[in-house]
Amino acid sequence: VARFDTVHFNQVGSFALGNSVFELDSGYRVFGLQKGLALQSQDIYATDFDFLGGMIQEKSVQTYQQDNFGQSSPMVILNENYFSGVSRFGVLGPIDSLFLYCYGPYGDTLWTHFVAKDSTLGLRATALTAQHDLLLAGIHYPGWVNGTTEAFVYRLDSLGTVKSFHGYANFDGND
Repeated sequence: VARFDTVHFNQVGSFALGNSVFELDSGYRVFGLQKGLALQSQDIYATDFDFLGGMIQEKSVQTYQQDNFGQSSPMVILNENYFSGVSRFGVLGPIDSLFLYCYGPYGDTLWTHFVAKDSTLGLRATALTAQHDLLLAGIHYPGWVNGTTEAFVYRLDSLGTVKSFHGYANFDGND
């Protein structure tokens, strides 16, 4: 476990939420979410730190939605590339959608692939199977007014093609 006693504020004075950390030869790469300079959208950022917590570089790797809402699942590494599921919440635009994003070894966006469209899909995890397939797991809130929730798992190949889907109705968050 790495512990830093350094705090870094982004350029707009907003907080950043890191959800994936990878050790590099020179320190750590953190993928996370924060508001960009446009102040309108959450962006996915890749920030590199040295082993003492000093920031080496930070860059926005993709603006993935145009509203104030959206979410990226933690990253996994496959063949030196980073993969993450991304929910784009279409509050002011198109319907909510789920995508698979592929980032290169330096955090650059290589490609995106549409997975599904539905409202209220929230990602929680990304995993890699022994067969090198990707699993995107999360919560679906079809009855957000009355509190109904469902869990889901998508199985994708490394190009983002859906191989299978499984939903878990009446998920209470405790299973």
